[in-house]
Amino acid sequence: MSKKEDITLENADDFLKILYDVASKLANIMKTQSPRFVHLWEQYLSKINPNPHIPRQIPFDKEKFLNDDEYKATTLRITEGAIVDLFYAIKSIADVIFTQYFRDSESFLTDFSEEDRKILPYLCAVELHGKLLEFLMLEHKNIPLKYIVLGKNHQMLKIKGITLAETVNSLKKSEIEIETSDLKRVLDELEQEGMIQGSGEGDEREYTMKTTLELSPEGNAKYKELIYPLLNWSVLNWRSFYNIRELNVTPSEDYKWLSYLTKVLPRAATQGFRAAHYVIKNLAKYYEMVSEEENKE
Repeated sequence: MSKKEDITLENADDFLKILYDVASKLANIMKTQSPRFVHLWEQYLSKINPNPHIPRQIPFDKEKFLNDDEYKATTLRITEGAIVDLFYAIKSIADVIFTQYFRDSESFLTDFSEEDRKILPYLCAVELHGKLLEFLMLEHKNIPLKYIVLGKNHQMLKIKGITLAETVNSLKKSEIEIETSDLKRVLDELEQEGMIQGSGEGDEREYTMKTTLELSPEGNAKYKELIYPLLNWSVLNWRSFYNIRELNVTPSEDYKWLSYLTKVLPRAATQGFRAAHYVIKNLAKYYEMVSEEENKE
């Protein structure tokens, strides 16, 4: 039997080229960003919690990925694990900052003035939970609700105001169920802290921002040096690593079990953790099935 010709990027079919590009992209992101996460954590948060969830790296051999379906399956399974790892790395950041650092940790009390300490948790909530709405949807139970309410609705509060009823609906869209009476207490607390101001009565009471979320020059310098890099790492990596929209394609008809692929791949059109995890997990399963079939022949 003659040896099958090796596949290269030049002679690979369109779907394989796209899959290769996506798998290579994700491997390269983890190659640089997992060590970056460790560096940022050790620089500041390690003294509060020395054991964050570190994202795994993804070994990637170009030739093997193109030619070996079993290797594709293995690589995609590792990538699936890295997708979960990144989520828990970001959760590590959120948990330590909001549930340990801001709760009167020695570092927080030492590094920031009293006035800056009032503003900083809300600034971080806007940066993290206001930008990563899917993360907020999936991971909010440990975060004080006042930070979530202001972080998620900051733009509306700042630009036009938001009513009590609208705030309830806004939280429901992030799968956060709350009784109106409980939310009213949260909003009352934000008013008492001077963050927002309200006018009107009942469900139509409207709230607007009262305080600009600005730190002192010294506090802002500390924030940019010590905390913002971790939040920015979270946002940028969520948006890049969980963006595999290129895979929203239809492979050629000669692919085995094409109907399986045409069910899985359209989910790649939606950016985010759940879509990326679903697609990569099921592509790993697909190549495991293909590999098993090949080994029987």
